[in-house]
Amino acid sequence: MSCRWTDAIVAGLTGPDAPGIDDEARRHLDHCARCQAAVRRADGLDTELGVELRHMRTDELPRSVLAAPAPEPARAGWHRPGVLIAGTATVAVAALLAGIALAPPRPVSNLPFGASGPQASGEASASAGQPSGTPAPSAPPTAAPAGDPLRAGEIAAVVDEPLVVRTSPGTADAATITTDRLWKGQRVRLLEGPVEADGYPWWRVRIGEIEGWVATEEKDGSKPWISPLGNGDILYAAPDLELRLVAPDGADDRPFLTKPLSELRPAISCRSTVTGTWSADGTFAIVVDAPACDGSIYRVDADGRTGTHLADGLEPALSGDGGQMAFTPQVTFSCATACPVPGLPDAADIQVVPSDGSSGPQAVGDSDQGLIPSHPTWAPDRRSVAYAGYAPDDAGGSNPGVYVTDESETRRVTDGFAPTWSPDGRWIVFGRPTASGLDELLRIHPDGSAEQALGLGDPDSVAFSPDGELLAVTGAVAAEHHFLSVTAFGQPIESGRLVDEAYDVTWSPDGERLAWSAWDGSQMAIWVANADGTDARAIIPGQAPAWRPLIGG
Repeated sequence: MSCRWTDAIVAGLTGPDAPGIDDEARRHLDHCARCQAAVRRADGLDTELGVELRHMRTDELPRSVLAAPAPEPARAGWHRPGVLIAGTATVAVAALLAGIALAPPRPVSNLPFGASGPQASGEASASAGQPSGTPAPSAPPTAAPAGDPLRAGEIAAVVDEPLVVRTSPGTADAATITTDRLWKGQRVRLLEGPVEADGYPWWRVRIGEIEGWVATEEKDGSKPWISPLGNGDILYAAPDLELRLVAPDGADDRPFLTKPLSELRPAISCRSTVTGTWSADGTFAIVVDAPACDGSIYRVDADGRTGTHLADGLEPALSGDGGQMAFTPQVTFSCATACPVPGLPDAADIQVVPSDGSSGPQAVGDSDQGLIPSHPTWAPDRRSVAYAGYAPDDAGGSNPGVYVTDESETRRVTDGFAPTWSPDGRWIVFGRPTASGLDELLRIHPDGSAEQALGLGDPDSVAFSPDGELLAVTGAVAAEHHFLSVTAFGQPIESGRLVDEAYDVTWSPDGERLAWSAWDGSQMAIWVANADGTDARAIIPGQAPAWRPLIGG
């Protein structure tokens, strides 16, 4: 059974006029419980017998699960009060309220959290390697090829760290060093350069509110610290839920995975939604198989051949260097007295796991908050994760909060949900319900200061341009009317409306174009357009686009 009953179930359990759930919704819960029980039994048999039983498993799963119809179009990325929507085009977090007993992640210890501190020496760059204590991605970014130089006006990728930002080129005058650092995975707009000083090539760059000069490579040119960036293929979910790749002009459409996800994990999936997102260096994708009864997260190399099951959970968020993945765990549920009507979920913690699968997940932050977490997002320096937290006794999630957690503490920043960290790390964008019935988009500094409203419109997906200058938002002014708006970050979202039907908005790596999902006649399609909305056209049926970055241009 697909997730199409999730909203009905949640509506039946929450709100002042909750009618209770009907027999069909109860059957949905029963199917999910049976599905999960079958998966657990299959996992156990594999372990106990040491044999492959995958070919026998379909007989044990409910037929309605195995023959699930395609889901309704996903409402990506944002949580609404009463219905908590999972990450971009994935299963709604509200599905967790369906009362399924889920296995907790296996415990591990000593998983590092965060990055090394800023450089104290004031050199142009650290010796560049991975910060101490942070798992390194298994595939490094591609070095910039000869003959493909950095160019003023274009977006470039930070491929080594930390890069010291200075007020002028050169290393001689320590007074020119600012407190700002650039981290692997960030994007910058090249404003001016190159300028030779003290043997290094320097460029003036900007990302959000950070602007200054950085050295862009080793003195001998052997190692780039900032690299050109290009647009690769678009990863998307086809109408039959197959993950596919397509060129931005709609050509060369082909499957992404060379083997089923069920071969990457010793259990069959009762899938209802499958989506993917790229690492910042474009060398691998994180794939989420999010059915009605559980969610599984995989790492798959860019060629679609090598895959690893990383964790069971939802809403994966990669750190900028690609080394760590935060995600919303699958929580264990307690059942109310009138089973099978579920009770509210128990508290849990955001989990972090190395993206190479070298060890299992570990909870981060303060585990005593007693919250149901959702929608994690990394700070660019990888020291902190922001997320939304709901109290377990808060029926419907009417008073969620935005929290920031690091290796030592968890603190509440403000009331709100679905946080997104800005590319420069200076702001957190989030939603908050209003008396009008529409959600409001706001921004706030991570320390809780300078809160600013950005406009109404029930935003359901938010995407920063790579350099942090622009904000693309899809939102709704009515249930049947979703718009796409692009504005300078900090300006009212209503002022930048481009199109009147859009979901799942994302930027091209070079920041020049947009992709989104929208209805095209009788089905969802992937659309692309220039950043100003011109030359908009549907390129292929599907939804949840993710544009692959090509490091090196």
